[in-house]
Amino acid sequence: MKRIIVLAIALIAALTLFAGCGNIENVESLEIRGTVTTEFEVGDVLDLSGVSLKVTFTNGETLILNGDDSRLTFTGFNTTTTGSKVMVFKYEDVELEIPYTVYDQAINTQIGLNGAINSGVSNIRLTGSAFTTGATISVANDMVITGVDCTLNEFVFTATNNATVTFKNVNFAKDNADKTSVLTINGGTFVFENCTFTTKGYLANGITGNGNNVEFYNCEFVTETATDCFNYLVSNGANVNGAKNIYKNCTIVCNFWYGISFAGNLMVDGCNIESTITDKTTLKDSYGASYVNPNKQPVAFHSSAYYKDGRVASSYFNMSVTNTTLKNLQNVMRIYRVDNINVASRFNLVFEGNTMTNCNYVVNFSTLSWGHYDEVIAALPEGAATRYVAQNNTGLTKVGEFNFTYLDNGFFRYEGFNYIDKNGDVYEYVGYNGAHYVRTGTVGNYTYYELRIAYSADGLDNRTLTVAADPLV
Repeated sequence: MKRIIVLAIALIAALTLFAGCGNIENVESLEIRGTVTTEFEVGDVLDLSGVSLKVTFTNGETLILNGDDSRLTFTGFNTTTTGSKVMVFKYEDVELEIPYTVYDQAINTQIGLNGAINSGVSNIRLTGSAFTTGATISVANDMVITGVDCTLNEFVFTATNNATVTFKNVNFAKDNADKTSVLTINGGTFVFENCTFTTKGYLANGITGNGNNVEFYNCEFVTETATDCFNYLVSNGANVNGAKNIYKNCTIVCNFWYGISFAGNLMVDGCNIESTITDKTTLKDSYGASYVNPNKQPVAFHSSAYYKDGRVASSYFNMSVTNTTLKNLQNVMRIYRVDNINVASRFNLVFEGNTMTNCNYVVNFSTLSWGHYDEVIAALPEGAATRYVAQNNTGLTKVGEFNFTYLDNGFFRYEGFNYIDKNGDVYEYVGYNGAHYVRTGTVGNYTYYELRIAYSADGLDNRTLTVAADPLV
């Protein structure tokens, strides 16, 4: 059914003036007088009778014309297809361009979003304060979803056929304190423009992905009370396809334990990232650790290489953080598994133009990352503080000369680290092949142990040493 859209007079809105190349010496400006509707559905018909235009001449005289006056030329309006378009009013050689968007359908809270997206729909406008909590949506083609004062609570979106789903001006939230993510995404590419993410409670992720391509532009993460806190802001570290992760001009000033988790590719530029948790908080993370634990959070970036089938040439790590403010962080970045990379050109780290305040460690070198120590340090500001952990915040101490080799039996051999247990006993760290190994003794008389690690509140307990065979054989 076609809708007739009337452009009702409401105010004087001066729009951008475009002058042609002809003789326009008698016309100085052209202004629209009225509220021009800029959002339509497929099949809508435009009624210009409710709008008028003001023509101002160089001698100061003015002329008021109705929108449907024959002396005006009106072009560019077409609602047979969806997308962003431009309608044009023209008087003599002066034009006014008015951008507008055509949607497949408008969905409000009365209709509900769950199950409302049909195959082939590519542009949707959402209106209404809050949609059904926990809805699951499957999208099979590229789609733009634009919000008008709307909130999606705990939704799950799955994009099939490598579809790209773009959200504009949508608020994502959760209204309870359980562990359900604010938003869960699967497959495809997800783009967020001018969106807001808000959580309740303190153990839920903002977004949980599965190695999806994600892009954020001018987005914001928000916590409203002292007892609200993100677990991960974005958990997207699955090694599925080495997805791209882009954050541009985003504001992340809120309570969070862990930051942005990714695998393979991350680009951050012009962002403001600050955990607002203080040492007064009573919150504890999902492992029972508090903010004041010196071995743990908050962390801005959990940074893993993309790797597949072990240490192969297809593994890579591309991380760029530029022109970004970083504040109140235990670790700016925690790096994992970059030693899977055996081609130098596949490791790229850029860290430039950033401002850091109250950041204890710039880099926390975690499992399978120490072999790229020199490359990482070269990319950081001079004197940047670092630390070494085996896994789950089990601290290692760097001693003597450091060496890294990858053995034919699949063992990552590290030399130059000691592990010191909570009793003060010292073990030489040997390396990793899916499990961590340490040893004591001297050449020809070593005793090897598998170091089994479990999280605990203090980041140091729950380590078990089990006698093991020599892993270097």
